[in-house]
Amino acid sequence: MRDRIIVLAQEDNEPSAGTDTGVQCGPRVATHGVDPPVARSGTTRPEDPTMAPKRPRDRLAAIALATLIMATSAVDLGHGTTTVLAAGASAAPAPAVGSVESVDLRLPDSDDLVTDADLPVVDEPEAAGEQSLDDVLATTYAAAQSLPLSEWDTGALAASLGTDPAAAFAFVRDFIRFEPYPGVLRGADGTLAARSANASDRALLLHDLLDAMGVTSRVAFGDVTPEVAGLLVDHAFDRPAAPLSDPADLRLAGLDGAAIQQRARRDYALLRRALGDRVDAMAPVSIQGALADVVHHTWVQVEESGVWVDYDPSLAGAEPGQALAVAARTADEMPAEQHQRVTIRVISETLHPDGVYEELLLERLMSAADAADTATFLYFQPNADSSGLGPLGNVGAATSYVPVLLVDADGQQGLPFPIGNGDGGGGGFGGLGGGGGGAALLSLRLSVTREVPGQAPRESTRTLVDRVPQAARAAGSVDVSTLPPLPVGPGGPLVFGMLHQVLVSTGGADPRLQAIDRGLAASWVAEELLVDNGVEGYALSDLLLPVAVANEALVVASERGIVPEVDAIDGLLSFVGRPRVFVASMGPGSGGPDSIMFETDLLVDGISTIVRKGSDPAAAPASQLWYGVLQSALETEFGRGLARTLRAEGRRSIGVSQVMDQSLTVVGFNEFGMLATASPALVAAVSAGQLGVVPGEPATARAWWAVDPATGAARAVIDPGLGGQFYEGGGTRPTLPDRGTSSTIPDYDKAKRAKKILQARMNGKCKRGNEYLLVLGCVSIPVYWAIVSTFLVILLTAVAVGILFAIRGITRIGGRADPPLPRDRLLERKPA
Repeated sequence: MRDRIIVLAQEDNEPSAGTDTGVQCGPRVATHGVDPPVARSGTTRPEDPTMAPKRPRDRLAAIALATLIMATSAVDLGHGTTTVLAAGASAAPAPAVGSVESVDLRLPDSDDLVTDADLPVVDEPEAAGEQSLDDVLATTYAAAQSLPLSEWDTGALAASLGTDPAAAFAFVRDFIRFEPYPGVLRGADGTLAARSANASDRALLLHDLLDAMGVTSRVAFGDVTPEVAGLLVDHAFDRPAAPLSDPADLRLAGLDGAAIQQRARRDYALLRRALGDRVDAMAPVSIQGALADVVHHTWVQVEESGVWVDYDPSLAGAEPGQALAVAARTADEMPAEQHQRVTIRVISETLHPDGVYEELLLERLMSAADAADTATFLYFQPNADSSGLGPLGNVGAATSYVPVLLVDADGQQGLPFPIGNGDGGGGGFGGLGGGGGGAALLSLRLSVTREVPGQAPRESTRTLVDRVPQAARAAGSVDVSTLPPLPVGPGGPLVFGMLHQVLVSTGGADPRLQAIDRGLAASWVAEELLVDNGVEGYALSDLLLPVAVANEALVVASERGIVPEVDAIDGLLSFVGRPRVFVASMGPGSGGPDSIMFETDLLVDGISTIVRKGSDPAAAPASQLWYGVLQSALETEFGRGLARTLRAEGRRSIGVSQVMDQSLTVVGFNEFGMLATASPALVAAVSAGQLGVVPGEPATARAWWAVDPATGAARAVIDPGLGGQFYEGGGTRPTLPDRGTSSTIPDYDKAKRAKKILQARMNGKCKRGNEYLLVLGCVSIPVYWAIVSTFLVILLTAVAVGILFAIRGITRIGGRADPPLPRDRLLERKPA
């Protein structure tokens, strides 16, 4: 069977651009009366205690979801779908910004490359138009409610299937496409959302459906023969004739699809021209990776009259009672070791009098499925035990900081680290002196490690701080006198005012739920957070809801709008077999107290592409290159959306796509000599065997493409090795809604009352007058944001205007009926 297909096992090539798929799957199961079943209910099974426990989504979207479940509970699954609209919403809402109905993101034809190279693109952020909040809510809620709940929620799906285990078996067999990757990646909910999965995730979905039906089942494990492994991999090309719904108008999560298309086609044409015949030399790699990934097989066994019966839905003709392997072991639940996992670490490099030391400051291990279903933020706070740490107004005396990882509402505090110059002297933030026993911070980095069953862990690193000059690192000697001070702002070092969201992508992003979240966040920001000091009194996890929703648009758009277009290439199957990791950073800029900056970075990427026998293998490298360009265009347009709220004066940006008007130079190992003074990140990429496609002068370039010369996988890079997009500029104040025309305005005094109650609950260090300093559970916002009081409002405005709304102002119209989510429920998690 080894000559049947060719596999591009690109998922383990970190510098490359990769992706997951939102593949459409599954014919309707007419034989069991199943009409396909809509937003996830959080039924992923718990894992072992060493991993983060699964909890219901700790965000306000859960409230909306519950409301929508009740609203759509009368849908007749056997006779079509009834659309339930919000009061006052149009039955045919206007297409969302970025609707893919009129956008073509498929790989361009070779004949189009000449004309595509001259396509115009807009690099500067565009002023958004005026639109009412009511229209935003009507569009997002109506779009989500138009989808059948039982196609997106495992609980509703189980209810629609009744109590017949054969119906559940047929659904997974016929509606969920098979993909060859190892271990549990998406979980039951993510599998249903992705409409595709491997044997382990499909077994987990079937196990959960049977459990909801009250049917006793267990999971079974065994190894298949090489011949069966070949059948499984070949089966991945089978595309069902009647796939589950995957709404076109939700796939790009509100982003501008036309702009993404135009930019990607232009950049792809220019890259192909620069690479020339190098693309012809690229080729797929061995089939062995995909075959090895499916050898360890998983399925379900059901207890029937005291006998365990195999339920293995892996192949199209499967029936209950059959299995592709002999069970070597069974388990009541999916064992933890079967899960793909993600570990987030924060690591410091510190210069002490007796040498340089690295220290693990913080560590968090999560299954990939759970990590994809949480909002995870990293930020920093002054250490409350720092010598000289005074009241809020004197926080600049802090000499050490602590990292904090916020996973939904669960805050995990790390170890403190010094920031001094190494001489033990004072000097506050400007000189970065004092404390730490003469220690000085050299570097700080965010590490993400992926663990896949049966494979060696793979680590990727994002540098947050690096004070060591390039020459000193090359020489292996660090002199404290050469360390530059950290740039500072009104609230302290700018780097410690940054907020980093770590988004894990497994292919199971739910566009329906993201649409609901956008409506919720839009309403909440416009009518509560930006009005009358509305940010006061909320926990940080609540305040970050709109930020999380905006950033999750990157994942949804990539999984649902970008990857399916790569997967649509004839003879190819593209999917994510390992977790991808986006890092979206935002924080204070260097231009003053109202300055803000955004960065996006696809830190961990990886795509698997299978070439079917008889298809053109040359299409695989082209698809890899096209995916990287599409992903860059997506990140660029996302950045432009966020930058809508930055003032044009003094605004600056960095991105590869924005400098593609310069001549492109291809730098490989043979051209290494021209990189003597180039960025260390570019030097490292070329040293590792990558091709650098550099706009402008390579010696001074700050943005380039890293291309794998063997496979064509491409990644947009900005110095010092980040991927994606950077924007900085002065933030604008929000345009507040007109509160005079609505009878549903909430009680804005609640925030002030809540603040007093919050302060009354503080104890220990919180009572010393430092009410904004970190003692987990005591504070609402990070120290830097508290000192620069305008920062959080500007941040939320930027997120809201840039991505959530795509509008300049937020206006209300009189007489609007409430959305399906009652206003008092929006305030449910607020302290009272």
